[in-house]
Amino acid sequence: GLSPPEGTADSDSQFIHLRWVAEKKIKRELEGIEGVAAVQVRGGLNEEIRVSVDPGRLAAHNIDLATIATRLSQENLNASGGRIREGSTEYLVRTLNEFQDLEEIESLAIVRRGDTQIRIRDVANVQRTHAEREVITRLDGGEAVEIAIYREAGVNIVEVADAVRERALGTREQRAHTEREGEGGLWKDRHQEEYLAWRLRNEVQIAILSDQSLFIRAALADVRQAALFGAALAIIVMWFFLRRAASTLIVALSIPISVVVTFAPMFLLDVSLNLMSLGGLALGVGMLVDNAIVVLESITRCREEGDDLSAAAVRGVSEVAGAIVASTLTTVAVFAPIVFVHGIAGQIFGDQA
Repeated sequence: GLSPPEGTADSDSQFIHLRWVAEKKIKRELEGIEGVAAVQVRGGLNEEIRVSVDPGRLAAHNIDLATIATRLSQENLNASGGRIREGSTEYLVRTLNEFQDLEEIESLAIVRRGDTQIRIRDVANVQRTHAEREVITRLDGGEAVEIAIYREAGVNIVEVADAVRERALGTREQRAHTEREGEGGLWKDRHQEEYLAWRLRNEVQIAILSDQSLFIRAALADVRQAALFGAALAIIVMWFFLRRAASTLIVALSIPISVVVTFAPMFLLDVSLNLMSLGGLALGVGMLVDNAIVVLESITRCREEGDDLSAAAVRGVSEVAGAIVASTLTTVAVFAPIVFVHGIAGQIFGDQA
């Protein structure tokens, strides 16, 4: 959101300028950030040049409205004129003849009557104003301009939000530099002053109103914390029942190792660490712990029956291998087809599967 600098009085011209800064400076720069699909500006005042025609004077000069509209559109021109090739050089040609001020509009000739030219000022009044308002945006009780930024489909929203925040408000190092040096910084440090809030500090104040990436970060942190808590709780439960440090340590090591190994296929399939994929990892950790407990309990039973360590490991695993594989495959059979599902369901649950 944009608001006028502190200490300035609110006025129509100020909010016209605020809207102009948002559209011509900030919007164009934010649209160039990788991953940004669209930038929409709401609020403020759209500048409008109003030509108010006097019907009496128009009739007196025998001129119709269509003639005035045609002359204005013909003279206020900014159009492509094509390309010109000269050897290996190509020139882009544009016709630039836009009105620069109100006086140019007022002086525009409409028709000629003998030796006299009838101009816009003879039949109309030209004034600088603003378009009719449809949206009013307020920030902390004062009027402001809102800039909504939308990301491209499939792009990491956290990365886009970080890039937008850095471009608008600067990095921590940039803010520290400008607070320390002010406007007297060295030329070699100019890159530290290239964020919008500092460059436009005399024209606008920039504030973050809403950031959806904060919710995603919080959700990811919750899932990560739940996974770690679940793994720790599983280890405690195993220690309580097994009472064997070696067996508990084996399962405790298998959890992080299996999770890290899973990152390889996730990277190859372009699956990022998001809310759904972290949920899938948490489910996988739960299955791993379940299987590990069953296998370790079988090995422990074989040891109690007199088998040595190697024989107990082989016999204990072989006795439950079929059940473990069958149990795991039933879960795989549920989730595996979701990987190939298209549409919204596939997008939502594909990473988890």
